[in-house]
Amino acid sequence: MKKYVILICFILLPLHEAAYALELKGLQPVDPYGVFSTFGTESFAKGKVAFSTGAEVSLDPDLYRFIMKTAYGISDIVELNMTLPYLFGSDVRDGFEDAAIGVKHRFFEEGKYGPSMAYIVNVSLPTGSERLTTDGRYGAGLIVSKRVGPVNGHMNLFYEKTGTKELKRRGYFSGGFGFFRRAQFQAPFGTDCTEKP
Repeated sequence: MKKYVILICFILLPLHEAAYALELKGLQPVDPYGVFSTFGTESFAKGKVAFSTGAEVSLDPDLYRFIMKTAYGISDIVELNMTLPYLFGSDVRDGFEDAAIGVKHRFFEEGKYGPSMAYIVNVSLPTGSERLTTDGRYGAGLIVSKRVGPVNGHMNLFYEKTGTKELKRRGYFSGGFGFFRRAQFQAPFGTDCTEKP
């Protein structure tokens, strides 16, 4: 039996062809309140705005992606996020992907032993180029963060529903951790202050 399986593998091996799938970006966290594509529960203070950019490069298949991200603190526990990716130099097509908008709300503060928790509701508008769109999608996610010593860990659980026939629903889990330290700086008039990064 083993001989036949090996023989079939050797016959089929030269018949393979490379296949690629392009994952379209959705909502992404603005630095420093996240680790790559994983959101943290911290949010910007009320009235504060942040902008962040990112870039991705892939050699096989060839593609370059430029990502523009922004966040606005609606209150100290509610944040508005927006992501707009642009894909160029790809085998698929150049152009903008769907614009993603989301609202994050931290509903449970971190305690001595317990984590902080937040939920996020997101929508991707069908603004992408012909082959760079999901025809719109919407979803929600749960974010859990905990700080232990110098390590800040995050876990995300997301569920999204898309407008494309090929992919109707998508669920995913992501996690990440980062290191932080308190930064010392000298405030005006000689006052010592400690600032969280």
